Order: sequence, then structure tokens, then C-alpha cells
Amino acid sequence: MAEGVIEVPYDEADLGKLKKQDLVAIVRHQLAKWPTDASGKFNESKTTISAIKMVLLDPTHGFTKAVAVSAPPQPLAAASSTSNERTQSQLDTNVEPLSEAATGVPAVPLSGHRISRHARCRLKRRYYMPSAHEEVHSMRLYIDDMRQKGEIFRTATNLKIAVVDRRDCGPDEWHANTHDLLRKLQQTAAALTGPVRLSYPDKLYPQYNVCFLKTQPGEAIKEAEPDTELLVIPDSDAFQLIVEQAGGGFGDTLVAASGSTAIVDAQVEWLAERAKEQAGYGAFKNGQHRVQCNADIVASWRFAADFCEQYNKKSISHIGSVAITKNVIQKALGVGSTWFSEAENALRIIRIYGEGGIHARQAVIEAVAS
Repeated sequence: MAEGVIEVPYDEADLGKLKKQDLVAIVRHQLAKWPTDASGKFNESKTTISAIKMVLLDPTHGFTKAVAVSAPPQPLAAASSTSNERTQSQLDTNVEPLSEAATGVPAVPLSGHRISRHARCRLKRRYYMPSAHEEVHSMRLYIDDMRQKGEIFRTATNLKIAVVDRRDCGPDEWHANTHDLLRKLQQTAAALTGPVRLSYPDKLYPQYNVCFLKTQPGEAIKEAEPDTELLVIPDSDAFQLIVEQAGGGFGDTLVAASGSTAIVDAQVEWLAERAKEQAGYGAFKNGQHRVQCNADIVASWRFAADFCEQYNKKSISHIGSVAITKNVIQKALGVGSTWFSEAENALRIIRIYGEGGIHARQAVIEAVAS
């Protein structure tokens, strides 16, 4: 029979034992098919082996290998189901990979097994890579690391994240791929180590945190499986990430606090005395239940927020090891949970759009000062 050459997609067995330099050679041989990032280039050094394999195995990108066959396959339009099966059988038994000299890329073994659709979707989620036409945002990630008892270490970093979609999002909000965000974070100086529990403030009730990832000892954060595939990024392009120790954490302590009235009362009394020692306390108390100008309202919000930041989740040695909660702080300051929640939300907006914010707006600056 006459010999022929056809192009067929790669399968999992073809790439299984190849080194990164071999995978890069395959990509460079068909470079036009690679889904470039925002820079428009294939970044060899920053693209992992797993990510390269995922793209090569995805038929939508069109990467193929040249193989020799003993006879060309029948046209699809004229082929019956029986002839299709016979053609596939011929491919399975008579196909031989072309040599490296003939194709310019490393020769790879053939296999009748292909990666499943479920496995491909899982790889896509884990090694998400934006295509050239996707929108990419420069976002600000604020990290509150609470793993050190009694301390909060705050850091911030900038990430370039692709917009996956905007379905079910609010105005100017967008979805980021969770794996993509964590992978980009781990490539920065703010990378996290050790077993962690990650969460973010709930949109409707910011006093509650939504946990979406918990890692085990020795498990890499970028390899862990989160509870949610997508994260909603606010219109400010700023996202708050809360880091706690995996296993235990503050949750167990807070349960004990809620069940001990004597400890809570003692904490409220002690905090009320500490509040009186703070600068601005007089103006804060005098402004309660009164009509105030915007500048005075913002000053009251900041006083409460700064006081909360100073004592929230800390313990008082002479009272016990039970951590102070926001509810205890609110009682000590004489404010309700609704007022406090509104104050936190408003200050978050002011930090972004007010003076010195990453998206400062003159209208907001003037409103705050009025």
C-alpha cells in the first residue's frame, strides 16, 4: 500500500515522560497555535510543564503530530460507522511516529488512550491560562495574615489576572479563576507558605468570612483544590485575602467566648476603659446619636475601625485566653452591628476612592471633607 502522512492530536501518553525542553520544542515548532498571554509571547521560563501539557492536549488549540500511515483515512462524509471503526483500527495498528529528523520535534510514542473530558476540564481549572483575546486586569491583593497569635501582618501585592466572565456579577465586577489568582500570588514576594486556611469578607455581611481553601502540611497552595472555581473581584480591582492557620484557628476560641457571659462582660468593661484612653474618644462619644457633618462621621468611623483593629482577636491575659470578638468591641464602644458594618464598608471605599487611594476620585475626596 502507498504510504501517507497525517496530522493527529497529541494524547496523554505522548507527553507523559517528556522533559520541559522537549515540550518547549513541540510548542516552538507550532508557535502560532500557542494561546499567548497579555504580552503576546510564549513565556518559556514562567510556563510550567503541566500548563504546557494541558495546552498541547487541548484539541481547541490545534497542536498535532505528524504520523505515517499505510493508507489514508476515508473521507468523513462517505464513511459509515463500520468504516470509521475500521479506519480507527488501522490508525491504532499501522501508525508509526515520524522521526525527529523528519519533523523537527522530538519523536513521541503513540497510544490509543486519550485524556478524558473531565480530566481536561480539571487541568484547565488548575492551570488556567488566558488566551490572547481575553481581558486582563491589574488588581491589588490585600493580605491579612492572622497566623501569628495576637498579631496581624498586612501586605499588598499587584497581580495581572484575566477576566473569566461577568455572569451574575454586580456593575463592573468580574470573575477571576481561583487557581490563576493563587498561582500568580505564589510567584510574588508575598507568596504564602505552610498549611493555611484562606477566606475573604462576605459581600453582604463583611463581619463574616467565606472560607474557600484549606491546605494540608506539605501541600502546595497552587496545587490545592479550592471550594470555588471563581472569585468575584469588586469594581475597585481590589481583593482582601484573609490567611489563618489551617486546623483550629480562631473559630474554636470564639465558640468558647460566646458561651462565657462572665468573660465577655469582663472584656467589655476592660475595653471600654481602654477606649477612653484613645485620642478622639470624646468627639466619638459626643457624636453618637447626633447629626454630624461628613468629616465628623468619617472621623467616628476611623476611631471605631482603628480601635477594632487594635484589639480584635486578641486576648487579655488577666481575664483569660479567650479571644476578643467584634461583638465585644461593639458593646464596649456602644455601637450596633449595623453601624459598625456600615463604617467598615464605607472606610473600605474611602481607602480606595478617597485621598491617597489607588482609584482616588475628587468627588469622594470633597464629600469626605465636607
